[in-house]
Amino acid sequence: MSAAATLVHLPPPRPDHSFTKRPSSRLAVFWWRRRMWFESTFVLSMLEPWEKVLLLTMFGLLFALLFSGILKYSPIISSSSNSAPYTICGVRKAMSAPLAVARASTAVESSPAVASTPVLGLLHKEF
Repeated sequence: MSAAATLVHLPPPRPDHSFTKRPSSRLAVFWWRRRMWFESTFVLSMLEPWEKVLLLTMFGLLFALLFSGILKYSPIISSSSNSAPYTICGVRKAMSAPLAVARASTAVESSPAVASTPVLGLLHKEF
């Protein structure tokens, strides 16, 4: 038997880890290092490619939903910041004078029993 006959042509190993080899250009090395750091930190290198796509898609959708929720509800959260100290601590935050007068005047107009009470008396109770 000759030496050429004993050489067997083997198929490439599966999985093919050619993407883990260091690239030659500086920009490619920069992004390759970021990718290797990300995959090794979150153990994505142990997953098959379809599992990586599924996992990263789920995390991407979760992040998009969370981010859109924060953007959508941030005006509501900021407008309810006046009631937050009362809800959390039980202490009412001091209102600004124009807001207090507006609340007092609407309370006087809407309630006939309080119609005889002066506006300043209601302001005193607010603080």
